[in-house]
Amino acid sequence: MPNLSANLPDASLENTCEVIEELIQEARALLTLLVHEHSALKQKKNSDLFEIAKQKHTRLGALEGRFQQKGDAIEHLRAAVSRHRHGEFMLTRPSTAFVTLWDVLRDTLQRCRQQNSTNGELIAALSCHARGMLSLMQSARAESDVYDGNGRHCSSGLSSYSNTA
Repeated sequence: MPNLSANLPDASLENTCEVIEELIQEARALLTLLVHEHSALKQKKNSDLFEIAKQKHTRLGALEGRFQQKGDAIEHLRAAVSRHRHGEFMLTRPSTAFVTLWDVLRDTLQRCRQQNSTNGELIAALSCHARGMLSLMQSARAESDVYDGNGRHCSSGLSSYSNTA
């Protein structure tokens, strides 16, 4: 059966492992940011969200850049791992590290995708809530029947908000 190390284009086993390890570190950093984003969303810390969004954009760019920079070696590795799993050829003992590293990278990126999806759902729910509150405020009339804590009739005061919103 063919040996993976004989099939790597322009990259040694060690160099390719290092590239995958760098990608794993970038993906883990992105996952950490996504978890922080989720926490900030739940706590409605809008000031933190702006900084997290900038950092997330930077991390995504770095991760994408690494994939583009080392795309040929990474694609070759992905294909080799796939062929190995389907029994087309056996990896040598040192190159089994590729399978392990590839699995870690794939799993970390999958967790990023899931966390990003969860965050998106939370953002959609918060946005829907905000639109509902805005609609309520805009539809309030100046003559709404509202009573204070002593049971006396008073103006709702919401109509002034609808004029400024």
